[in-house]
Amino acid sequence: MKSIVYTFLFLSGLLFQLSCGTAPAQTESRTKIVKTTDSSKNKSAAPVNKISDLLLFKQAFAKFKQAIKEKNKQKIMDCFNFPLQTAPQWSEEELKAMPNAVRGQSMQEKEFASYYKDVFTPEVMKLIINSTDSEAGKIDPTTNDPYYSSLYTQADKGSSLYEIQKQYPQDNGQETSFGFVFGKISDKYKIVSYYRPWPLK
Repeated sequence: MKSIVYTFLFLSGLLFQLSCGTAPAQTESRTKIVKTTDSSKNKSAAPVNKISDLLLFKQAFAKFKQAIKEKNKQKIMDCFNFPLQTAPQWSEEELKAMPNAVRGQSMQEKEFASYYKDVFTPEVMKLIINSTDSEAGKIDPTTNDPYYSSLYTQADKGSSLYEIQKQYPQDNGQETSFGFVFGKISDKYKIVSYYRPWPLK
């Protein structure tokens, strides 16, 4: 009888130990909890890389020089914005005296192309090829000069005008000159005026 009791007590104790055993430990989660922020509250946008007017002008001038080197008439014409101002640079007094004449000096591509040989003489082409963009002058946007003020009205708002001007001696020994003014039109720099001391037409 005692053996039965002992056996019973032994089994009861064993069951009690098993029931009080430590439960399996929980494994730590590998998923990191990242605190997110409301994107709508983050008002700072990534900066937009905007190419400066000066760099755009330099690219346009390089393209113009290359077209001159290649003597590619169509590529040269592509560097211009039409209608193109071709009147000589005028003063305010001259503008008052000849407003209609000045407007009449604007040319479309077909008409300007008919003066191609008159504009791009061997001397002029050589001077353009040998010139550098560092020789260009930036036209003050606040200028009161009516010639440049009229060109600024064509250009993109807030942009700058750049001018390449050259002087050279003619066969008769007298000095003459020419100039090209570049303006930003629809985010691209093109030639918006050509001038020389006398009218092109």
